Amino acid sequence: MARLTGKVAIVTGAAQGIGRAIAQRLADEGAKVALADIQLDSAEQAAAEIRRGGAAAIAVALDVTKLDEAIAVPTENSI
Repeated sequence: MARLTGKVAIVTGAAQGIGRAIAQRLADEGAKVALADIQLDSAEQAAAEIRRGGAAAIAVALDVTKLDEAIAVPTENSI
């Protein structure tokens, strides 16, 4: 499955639970994934797991209630 090859997805709340599952599924479909969460350590672990599976993924510290953090989320070139 590679329906999302060439696409980039930013998933908020991606350190655990539904957000993490969504990030994994998007990666399985071929997307480059930025796992955004206020729990950076957990997001980094999830991103590492996705990378071990052969997909491109990064972890991003992000509190979506802070506009400056949302604006600073890395672009496709960072993944």
